[in-house]
Amino acid sequence: PYPTSVIIKKGQSVDTVSLRTTLWYPLVVKPANRWCGKGISIVFHPHQLPAALMEAGTFWKTIIIQRFISGDDYRIMVVGDKIIAWLKRMPASVIGDGKHTIKELIHAKNTSPQRWKSCAVSILTEVKIDAITKRYLKDAYGYTLQTIPKKKRRIFLRGNSNLSTWWDAEDITDIIHPKFKRICIKLARLCSCPIVWVDIIAWDISKDPAVQERAVIELNDNAQYNIHQTDIFGTPRDVAGAILDLYFWK
Repeated sequence: PYPTSVIIKKGQSVDTVSLRTTLWYPLVVKPANRWCGKGISIVFHPHQLPAALMEAGTFWKTIIIQRFISGDDYRIMVVGDKIIAWLKRMPASVIGDGKHTIKELIHAKNTSPQRWKSCAVSILTEVKIDAITKRYLKDAYGYTLQTIPKKKRRIFLRGNSNLSTWWDAEDITDIIHPKFKRICIKLARLCSCPIVWVDIIAWDISKDPAVQERAVIELNDNAQYNIHQTDIFGTPRDVAGAILDLYFWK
């Protein structure tokens, strides 16, 4: 299944009372046709909706408002009729030490040599402080950039986990449940695309999907291959080999 959604045009008025009864809060607001997680916001209260709609509207004329699905965020690469790689994606975060502000912790995170300024050259990018980051800290935690988090407390910096929004990730290909595999392969066939990435929200990808809330949130035919081939996130997967097998030696 996919999350219950409402589709509107940029500038169209929205009945917040109706949204409360049909979708409930929190909500996800995002442009209908964009990439790299741009323009996505999580709305916790009705008064936050106008700013989120304005943000999404700067990227596309059609906007999707969806019911927020709790769980972990997964990206699955399907090549032909095979699952090649499965990543657990996590929004950018910092871990408090009881001494430094969130802004200082972000700066420390960016000192890693693995983080570059652009996702065009690296699978880990520098964390940038923008309006969405500030709004998320305020709405989710009541924090500002000057807040000093308690020791060992993880503070997420936004609600979505994308390469362009400074994600963290972990390879979990070896533990996925067979029924989740079948769902992804079926979706890839429906798209008629030989190479597809499926984005899923679920509580535990190693368990039967029938016993948990789960949702498909995106199908993508143009994601990055190298995120699966590196050992930064865990076991590297032979994505290039799978693609060559599909096109030349199948």
